[in-house]
Amino acid sequence: FKGVVDKYSFNGVSLLEEPIIENFYRAPTDNDGCRPGRQNDRWRQEGLDRLKKRVKSFKVLYITDSEVKISVEGCFAADALKPVFDTTVTYTVNASGEIEIETEFIPLRKIDFIPRLGMKFAMNGKFEYITWYGRGPLQNYEDMKESALVGLYSTTVTEDYVDYIYPQEYGNRCDVRWVQITNPTDIGIKITGLPMFSFSAHPFSLENLVNARHTTELVKSGKTHVYVDYRQCGLGSNSCGPLPLEEYRLYPVNTKYSFRITPIINWGR
Repeated sequence: FKGVVDKYSFNGVSLLEEPIIENFYRAPTDNDGCRPGRQNDRWRQEGLDRLKKRVKSFKVLYITDSEVKISVEGCFAADALKPVFDTTVTYTVNASGEIEIETEFIPLRKIDFIPRLGMKFAMNGKFEYITWYGRGPLQNYEDMKESALVGLYSTTVTEDYVDYIYPQEYGNRCDVRWVQITNPTDIGIKITGLPMFSFSAHPFSLENLVNARHTTELVKSGKTHVYVDYRQCGLGSNSCGPLPLEEYRLYPVNTKYSFRITPIINWGR
């Protein structure tokens, strides 16, 4: 029992291939200095790349004719290491199929700044079309977003791939108000921030991006891997310079964020 949303369909179409679950890790960038074998592999030393969820409690808070609210308390730890985070995720599902998700992250021990705080899930790879209202059109991060103006943009999961020589994190957009992800028949989901979030979508799994040493080792999974983050850590320039400035680092402190998922059809692209 994982205490996650693992099935979600609309008009007979499955919208989930992998469950919605908390996420704390990203594929290390050149600037993160956290690749396997590097001395400064701080995130792996803390176990952030292999955290597992243990459900502590599951509560149905209320049920009406048009709405149900469920709260799940969980704990995240890597094998043989002390737990890193407790979380409380509250799901409010209404009769139209909307799911509002509020997540509270509660750090359990002192660690250095971390890669990200957010949620992840996967859809079928046919959910390829992305439209968002936020910063763009190109990828942007906390410390490299001033030139990325807020606007309405569209791309596809395939076109959005950034072909780095060494596979790594890519494609994030900051200050997103909403994003829609649809298939060729215009069925899909709309994610609305309460108020905003960071977003990315990849055709490769996180594990594949983390472990691949060369682009030839990247294999499309047949899924669209979706990341809805409270925030990611800034990038800095540690491949040849300093780590991110203090104001762009993401420290583990008590944090809450919320977003809403709405099934959509005939939205148009």
